[in-house]
Formats: sequence, structure tokens, C-alpha cells
Amino acid sequence: MAFELLTPDSCAVALIDYQPQMFFGTASHERTTILHNVQAIAKAAKLFKVPTILSTVAAKTFSGDMVPEVQSVFPEYTPIDRTSMNSWEDSNFRKAIEANRPQEDRGRRTVDGGLCLVPDDPDDQRRL
Repeated sequence: MAFELLTPDSCAVALIDYQPQMFFGTASHERTTILHNVQAIAKAAKLFKVPTILSTVAAKTFSGDMVPEVQSVFPEYTPIDRTSMNSWEDSNFRKAIEANRPQEDRGRRTVDGGLCLVPDDPDDQRRL
């Protein structure tokens, strides 16, 4: 299989669970740094017209709304609110992902990806 660059037609960005309650267990990075980084990713996705899916878990009962740093970039989007911690178990989330896959790619392969925040210091062993 030949190497292909990602384009807005061949990928999507899913911003999942960027909610106030989800930051309580995060000690490896400064909360502000995480918020600035995800806002930069959201702005880049919008600038390059990459399909973007926003998703929250239990927004009204536990975790809170999507953080304003993300929601303000996509004010016209309503995040898909789930009851399961696993996004893939939510049929509405899966439908949104499927709707943003190229037609010729549907059913052929699934590409999973993630974002890893790497510390500036290579000796720093902290992880998210």
C-alpha cells in the first residue's frame, strides 16, 4: 500500500471529553497547557476544513459541557453527548465518524489515531 498524506477529504478530527470534570484526574500536564493545545488543534482543523466531531460524556449530569476553548471554535456544533465512557459504544458517535469517512473507504478499513502529548524534557517520564 502506497503512503498517502492526510487531507481534509481523507481524515477527521474527533475531540472527545474535553470537559471540566475530566481534568481532575490529569496530573501529568498543566490544565491550561492542555486547553491551549486542544484549542490549537481545533482551530487548525477548522482552518484546514477538516471534518470535526465533538463528543462529551454525561455533560448534564456529571462532566459538564465541552470546554469553551473548544466549543467557541465550533459554536455551530452540538457535541454528541454519550452515556458510555467508550465513544465507540455510542451509535451516534459511530454514525458521525462513518459520515466523515471517504465514500470509497467505507467498509474497507478503519484508521485509529490518537494524540500524545510529549513532555519537552525527554527524561520526563510522566504520561497522560
